[in-house]
Amino acid sequence: MEVAKTIFAAGESPARALFQPLAIYYVGFAIFYNLSKIASAAIFPQWYPKLEKRDRVDWDVRVISTVHAIFSVICSSYCILNTSCGQDFTFGVYLPCYWAILVTMAYWMFDLTVMVKHWSALGDVGMVIHHICGIIPFGFGGYFSEMHGYGFWVLLTELSTPFVNFRWYIAVIRKLQDSPTLQKLEVYNGIAMWLAFVVCRIINLPILVYHMFSHLEHTKKGHVAVYGPVISGAIVTLLLSLFWFSKITRGLLKRLLPSKEQRKQR
Repeated sequence: MEVAKTIFAAGESPARALFQPLAIYYVGFAIFYNLSKIASAAIFPQWYPKLEKRDRVDWDVRVISTVHAIFSVICSSYCILNTSCGQDFTFGVYLPCYWAILVTMAYWMFDLTVMVKHWSALGDVGMVIHHICGIIPFGFGGYFSEMHGYGFWVLLTELSTPFVNFRWYIAVIRKLQDSPTLQKLEVYNGIAMWLAFVVCRIINLPILVYHMFSHLEHTKKGHVAVYGPVISGAIVTLLLSLFWFSKITRGLLKRLLPSKEQRKQR
């Protein structure tokens, strides 16, 4: 078996190098989460204070989700295009990219914490599965310094997240203050969300899974504890994405092609 490169210094504990920054990033998300509440109340005084408690919690979570998604897409693109992570998807490593992986793990763990705490408002079994299928392979990949490139490839799917969150924001604001502008914006965002899903999930993920299996002999030179969960997680993410995409497509078609009753009401 070929010896994979490692980002850890000689004698450095991989567990300590994994959990110490992970804990720091988790606390960072908790601080950012609470600061975002103050910022939302200051920036959107006409909407945020009027939200029901469950909607306010959802609003706060989606602020963090949107920021993380943008961060993930930028970091993933850079690490794949400009570092060894994109040259060897199994064994390529680069320290700043490793930190980006830990940021994403910390976000998923923090999001799960908030979701469990506010399950009645945020509970989503599909999202729990999604996060767990990310935390496990990313954790093993970080510990053994393997599969970082594939991890960033998966994170490109976050491109669709801001559009999903904007859709929710528009819908909740329309309950408080509807307008023709918001209605048009909802349609335009829905189209953009659908296109983003097509590109970053429906096209991207099957290519990723195919690449994994076509390079399986090289990948199997690493630890099964890493490539097993990574491959399984990618497949589960693909299946979840197909399910979500079907719901998004139905919703968009319903919005663009209203029923006869809806047309009469207009």
